[in-house]
Amino acid sequence: ADVTGLLAENISTPRDLLKIFTKILKNETLLGMLATTKYTFKEAVNKNKISSHTINNTNNLINVGGRNYRILASKTGFTDAAGANLIMLIEGRTDKKQYIILTMGNTDTKDRFSEPDKIARWTVEKDGDLAGAKAITTTSKSNNFRFDKNLKNGDNNEDVRRLQLVLKKLGFFTYAT
Repeated sequence: ADVTGLLAENISTPRDLLKIFTKILKNETLLGMLATTKYTFKEAVNKNKISSHTINNTNNLINVGGRNYRILASKTGFTDAAGANLIMLIEGRTDKKQYIILTMGNTDTKDRFSEPDKIARWTVEKDGDLAGAKAITTTSKSNNFRFDKNLKNGDNNEDVRRLQLVLKKLGFFTYAT
């Protein structure tokens, strides 16, 4: 088994990552690690005569102020094959409602935190209600798609099917829709 997760044969779906993340959030020790902005540890003096090391959280949103949410836990990841991935547990600053934000496959490594931040701000502002959305616009690998339908939780109609097919084409689903 590949414990690094770096082999090309290792493929995860958003659903897989969500299951793993929600399971991890139930473990107080792991939750604490995912909420840490930096971790310093000591070891026996290494070959450079250094015994103290600091590892910083690679989620650049951790220390950004002025947001309508705070990050309770986050995990970043990147491989050439998968692109940049980010999953976060966020909490609205005023109502304390919690949401999980997951983005995968971002190829813009210089600006990889911009879209997750926009999604998180929008989710808190709209209280997670997709029915309040007039439009969802996404850009992926030079494909543009604009969806102008009001959907609500539980909808199961042709509009939902059409949106699922477009999202599948854009790579958001790897299973049958």
